[in-house]
Amino acid sequence: MKRLLFVLLICTAALGLMAVDVSGNQSGTWTAANNPYQVVGAITVPAGSNLTIEPGVLVQIMGNYQITVAGTMTAVGTAADSIRFVNNIAPTLWPGLRFENETQASTLSYIYVEYATYGVRCLHSPMNITYSRFNYCEKGMELNAIGDTEPNAVTVDHCLIENCIQNGILIAQNSAAVITNNEIRYNGTGPQFRAAIQLSNQSAGGSNNPLIDGNHIHHNLKQGISAWDVASVNAINPTITNNIIEYNYTGIYYLQASGYCADNQINYNFIPGDMNSGAGVMVSGVTSTPYFERNTISGNYAGLYITNNAMPVLGDLSIYHAWAQGENYIQANIDANGNNNAIFCAAYANAGNIIKAENNYWDFNTAAEINSVIMDHTDSAALPTIDFDPWLQEAQETTITGTLTYDNLYDPYMQIMLISATTGLTIASSVVPISDFSVEFTPTEPFYILFLSTHGEFNATPGGYDNPTVFNPSAGNVIDLGVVTLINMVLPTWIRIDSPEMMDGHLTYPVRYGVFVFRWYETKYLYQEGDFLKIYMLEQYFIGQERFTYIYPEEMRTWEKISNLQAGDTWTKYVAEITTGVPNIEEQNVTVYEVAGIEPESRWVLCYRDLDGREIGQYVYTASDTYYFSRDFYGNAYTLYARNRVLTQGEPDGTLFPLAAGNYFNSQSIAVGYNPTNLVYDVQALSADPRTVKLYWQSVSSDYSGGQQANYKVYRNDVLVATLPVSSLSFAQYEEPYPSAPGTYNYKITYTKTDTESEPSNTVTISVVSNDDLVTAPTSLAIYPNPCVAGRDALTIKTNANAGSVLTIFNLRGQLVRELPVSTIGESQSTWDLRDSRGKLCGSGIYYLRLDSPGASPMQKRVLILQ
Repeated sequence: MKRLLFVLLICTAALGLMAVDVSGNQSGTWTAANNPYQVVGAITVPAGSNLTIEPGVLVQIMGNYQITVAGTMTAVGTAADSIRFVNNIAPTLWPGLRFENETQASTLSYIYVEYATYGVRCLHSPMNITYSRFNYCEKGMELNAIGDTEPNAVTVDHCLIENCIQNGILIAQNSAAVITNNEIRYNGTGPQFRAAIQLSNQSAGGSNNPLIDGNHIHHNLKQGISAWDVASVNAINPTITNNIIEYNYTGIYYLQASGYCADNQINYNFIPGDMNSGAGVMVSGVTSTPYFERNTISGNYAGLYITNNAMPVLGDLSIYHAWAQGENYIQANIDANGNNNAIFCAAYANAGNIIKAENNYWDFNTAAEINSVIMDHTDSAALPTIDFDPWLQEAQETTITGTLTYDNLYDPYMQIMLISATTGLTIASSVVPISDFSVEFTPTEPFYILFLSTHGEFNATPGGYDNPTVFNPSAGNVIDLGVVTLINMVLPTWIRIDSPEMMDGHLTYPVRYGVFVFRWYETKYLYQEGDFLKIYMLEQYFIGQERFTYIYPEEMRTWEKISNLQAGDTWTKYVAEITTGVPNIEEQNVTVYEVAGIEPESRWVLCYRDLDGREIGQYVYTASDTYYFSRDFYGNAYTLYARNRVLTQGEPDGTLFPLAAGNYFNSQSIAVGYNPTNLVYDVQALSADPRTVKLYWQSVSSDYSGGQQANYKVYRNDVLVATLPVSSLSFAQYEEPYPSAPGTYNYKITYTKTDTESEPSNTVTISVVSNDDLVTAPTSLAIYPNPCVAGRDALTIKTNANAGSVLTIFNLRGQLVRELPVSTIGESQSTWDLRDSRGKLCGSGIYYLRLDSPGASPMQKRVLILQ
């Protein structure tokens, strides 16, 4: 143990000797080749100088030292190689980055800053901050222009600001700040009420009118946005548009502040059980007159909380003001006691005020009902009057008629669901009989129709699942669906890969999972490292619940091996389930098999076992499709599911799962019935010592299996050679010694229960040719490197093909590029110089390689990525 500690100390000291210590005046360029840069004293970039920090640079903060930029800083990383300011004294905070140049702009992009008092403190300085992350700071950033009548432009775009003790962004009298497309979450962890985005004014001559647009502001422990004019001089007038503001203590808080608030989603802002929280929008103070248009304010404890003589304008058709058209949705704002509070007025001295709230959508369509969800002068003479007349009504009822049919269905009723074609959320549902039906809805947006049984096994959709019909609402519209026949199948699913983002230095792709046309319910944030996909974070969301996230520990991130697979590869993956908010981790052991017997080329099979050794799932990869078989266990019984996953948008890249933005997979259910399917043989077993014939097949449906009378029968050349009991604990398999006599051996499987025997599975054939070469092994074909670069690499080709075989190369359009003969017998290795038949280097793209080997096993195919 002492020796180990000594070695660790020596290694740590050696790393310290390799670091570059920096302090005092700095300019020029910091490069990743000199990593790490250790800040051992306060740093200043002098006026008139520039410090450039290149991608991949690691800056380690070794003490309470500030980096002050009196000149300029250009710190521009990349999506794959960010610049990191790491605090080596955490959780003690370091002062952070301070910018003081009032004439020349600094640029920060793809940087990471942690545990700073101010991640960035911008004092009157023009700046561009993009694609960066600020984590565990006291304030993520401060944009300060106090006293400036014409402040410099500051842009904060596509940043992630999270876990800050106080504010994510503090804007102090800066009307030139532009805050767009950021995610601001989990801030306000300290005791003070500091908003995720906080606007302040403290002087009579101040001005603070920033643009806040397109941000996702969520799960902050205090306000989402707070605008507080301490001087009460009407100096704060932000433009707040197109944001999603949800799951905060309060959505937006105007205190002696005004401005324009439009086209925002302000939903579910409350702390469960805390009745002091929960306003979607809180407006307070006599100088507060913000305008609201086209916002959705829903799911909060109170839609709007108005106090202290504030006069917001929610819609005023009498003044012809460009911002006064209303059209807000103020609905379903219900507190912990079950009270519906669309607007709640309190502590209001001037009871004679009339607050205009015309031309909006409410929970109801009559004056008495709308008034019942508003606390105003009609409830207490000490409160102002809310003028909500006229109001808008949602579309009139749409009637849907038709006839549902299905034979022998035990449930006489089905659920009909209307699903938004825009959001994928359910907008209405009802129950209809399996017969003639007529049902009325009031949809306000285009929608799909889905009929679904209680457990989802029987369903139907107009237009079919490949191209479901989109219906448009209209007043008095009647949609006659005619005869709708229910089918017994699992709903199709989909996978969509969105644009990547940097997460802790990894270029991470959000991989969304969804069902039919519903919005996604799960996102895996994946990145590639060598031959493996790694999972950084899991996000799960179900209707009616908040969104849960789980960041995987480094040692548990291995997900799937997707390239350079070999039979016998094994790894452990960890599958998290977090729909209850607390992660439940299941450990799965994965084994790779190479099988053949159905298609010309062999397949890769990834088999998943739980800690009890039960096989709970299999992925079967072919050249064009991916089949997935899974089991749900209930005691000793199980249900078998089967799906076929196809890449419908995007291009294959030679891996088992092409990880690229825009790729889209459709997954259709495969009927699992009475017959065993997908019979294959283990390729490696044919050449193992001792050689064996090992067969795998997919089991029959649980509706047919089980019981002492249920068995599988294995036939060789139409002769019964084995009878196997049906097992619920693993996927079916059979193994026997290789045949001793030369010949052709055909295997097939049937399923029997009592006296009934199913139709046989597909047949697989194995040829035994001689005593010296008992089994004809499949022709192998390996290529590497893949991808490779024309003009730099040569492609190595390894095969055991017979002499006279030909390797043919085609481009993506099917045009012949090159033919390469295989002249040797047995295991051989050759190269291709990546030139076509005319000697010209091939261009970048995807190429297909086909090996034809006469007299041997079927042709082999491979995909090559040429860069």
